[in-house]
Amino acid sequence: MTTKRNIEGCVAIVTGGATGIGLATVQRLAAEGCHVVIAAHDEALGKLALASLLEAGHDRVTLIKTDIRDEDQVESMVQQTVAQYGRLDLLFNNAGVEGATGPMQGCTKEAVDFVIDTNLKGTFYCMKHAAPIVAEAADGVIINNAPITGTIPMPQQCPTAPARRPLFISHAPSRPPIQRAPCAPTRFALL
Repeated sequence: MTTKRNIEGCVAIVTGGATGIGLATVQRLAAEGCHVVIAAHDEALGKLALASLLEAGHDRVTLIKTDIRDEDQVESMVQQTVAQYGRLDLLFNNAGVEGATGPMQGCTKEAVDFVIDTNLKGTFYCMKHAAPIVAEAADGVIINNAPITGTIPMPQQCPTAPARRPLFISHAPSRPPIQRAPCAPTRFALL
């Protein structure tokens, strides 16, 4: 049996929050009464998502244009969130890219760098800058979303398959808790 927690009033950042799983997460958190920051690389998509949420009556949602591949932008995103809301309770690392498909031999350096810079380094930067603040929250949590190929490698998913795997290997309990949320193959929102 699971117990539903009351998350009304919590402050959350959702990376890749302008489309797909990220947008659905923003919608759900907003419906539960959270203050939600949509962190989106594509400002136009972010503005469309924000407009639709505001039109639906979710007035606790804001947008911060952020490219998670840029550590300075990530740090600024977290600082802006804390400046506006006074805290951060939840980080949902959803942004990511699928990258090239096909055998490893066909992956170019540029394709590998793009995926690693986004899915591994970008996610790490978000964790690095959010974790000290999320740790202060009573029930703070960081959730890393990743393709199922991050846990079950598929030969045609190079370099996407291994990109986030190192972030899910933990040798000790962490504060805040860091959870893994593998999902079925889908299109990712680039943050």
